[in-house]
Amino acid sequence: MESSWDELRSTTDSKTRGLNEGIEEQQYNRTIEDFEIWLAEVEAQLLSEDYGKDLTSVQNLQKKHDQLETDIAAHQEKMNAINEQADEFVNNEHFNAEPIDEKRKAVAERYADLQEPLKAREEKLKDALILQQYLR
Repeated sequence: MESSWDELRSTTDSKTRGLNEGIEEQQYNRTIEDFEIWLAEVEAQLLSEDYGKDLTSVQNLQKKHDQLETDIAAHQEKMNAINEQADEFVNNEHFNAEPIDEKRKAVAERYADLQEPLKAREEKLKDALILQQYLR
């Protein structure tokens, strides 16, 4: 009877640990999904071909671009938290560690890939500003 009881407790503890890991993974996945939605919005903004039609519109676009740069920099903390949580899952041998780590790598790569189009758009806006100032 005692060995059956110990086995039941062990099974219950194992099941509880698995359920808790599942809950933590679900919360992590929601965080990733929110971050991916934000990434998609930023990527769309960076693909815009609108560089302004006059000096005022170019200046407004530059202000929006500056805000976007600030927003991207502010999301670095969130990216760090995602990385830390994924590392924790891997180090604690979470039952679903491999897909979690792959998802983290994909999101981190998308985040890092924002830098090149961000700089390219900034340069094009600077060129548009110089052109509009010349035309004015």
